[in-house]
Amino acid sequence: MVSKNTTDLNLIILGSPEAGKATTIGTLLYKIADKSSGNLQKLHQQAQDLEKNHEDPAWILDHFKDQREAGADPEEGDSTLKIITAKNQFNIAEVSGHERFIKNDISRLPPLDAALLVVSARFDEYEASIVNQDLISQDILLAFSLGVKNFIVAVNKIDEDTQDIYEQIEATVTERIKKITNLESSQIICVPISAKHGDNITEPSENLGWHEGPTLLQAFEGIPPAKKLEEKPLRLTLQDVYKIIDKIAPMGRI
Repeated sequence: MVSKNTTDLNLIILGSPEAGKATTIGTLLYKIADKSSGNLQKLHQQAQDLEKNHEDPAWILDHFKDQREAGADPEEGDSTLKIITAKNQFNIAEVSGHERFIKNDISRLPPLDAALLVVSARFDEYEASIVNQDLISQDILLAFSLGVKNFIVAVNKIDEDTQDIYEQIEATVTERIKKITNLESSQIICVPISAKHGDNITEPSENLGWHEGPTLLQAFEGIPPAKKLEEKPLRLTLQDVYKIIDKIAPMGRI
């Protein structure tokens, strides 16, 4: 049950298919559920009902994506993926890829408070996303254009021997975010993780003992609530424009 003191926040997940978005979110949900046997049992039962391997938590986000693509109503029941912590309730939106990101996706997204950008530390996967196609810059620009003012960069597939690689990626991606968005360093949090092994997801890991910053869960909890914009000018995200006889009718989302 969500506490009445819990802040409701909307989070978008971005990153290349190889980065491990599904495993990251699935592992976080399992780690949180570990503290409540009822919730963990519910996840195991749902995995069994879907004929999924509960030991591979990636099925949670994959199932959520399948529901989205099948046209499930995100306002009803379990079709909305939520991460509920002691401080916040995060409503999760996930973009499966830019080639499939159409204008209808924009219209369904709520106002966003933050973005989780998952980046793989493996050389070939990182090179593919930032050098060859520059997908990371596309992700950053997309999130910023949708109103995101806080980024969590989860550098995945990290172990005790990859501190140098993490620091290089942290510097490169942080600089890229600043250049594209003009955000401050305080609005960008980088976290080294190993989603597959659960390292630095909810608790510090001995395998990443060199990291003195927050865990992924702590980074989530540190997201500030968005400022209310009731006094600001009206802003309409334009989805399409229709011509009806001799009238022009814009369609979009406020």
